[in-house]
Amino acid sequence: MVRAAQEKQAEQAFSVAQGRLALSLRMLQSSRDRFNIALAERAGTTTGERIDAASWLDRERYLGVLAATIEQQQRVADTARLVAEEYRQELVKASQARESVSHLKNRDLQRYNAEFNRQEQVSMDELATQQAGRKRQEAAAALREEEQRTC
Repeated sequence: MVRAAQEKQAEQAFSVAQGRLALSLRMLQSSRDRFNIALAERAGTTTGERIDAASWLDRERYLGVLAATIEQQQRVADTARLVAEEYRQELVKASQARESVSHLKNRDLQRYNAEFNRQEQVSMDELATQQAGRKRQEAAAALREEEQRTC
């Protein structure tokens, strides 16, 4: 019971960690997409396009901020991946512990059932022996009575 509860708790912690990892990966991908769009829309990428220095500078700053954001989100995603892996390993350990206890419990139950069946068989054999003994005694008594009547 305790092992099952520990496994359930480990399973929930792993699920939360996976959710955080998925969220961090989505945020990272979103930032990468915004970076690629901003890079594609960068001034001067189209031939003959007029370049405004202020908007070009703003765009370059924006790309720098996006690059820094991507680096930060990559670190967050890497950390979330490590945490999720740790929780996965804890879940595996908890599952193995529960299965081990369950295996021991089943083995003990089988031993108990085997011993119970053995004792039941001994009791049944004893009853059968007693019954057979009574029948022999009754038969012997009946034979003696018969002999006494005939004598």
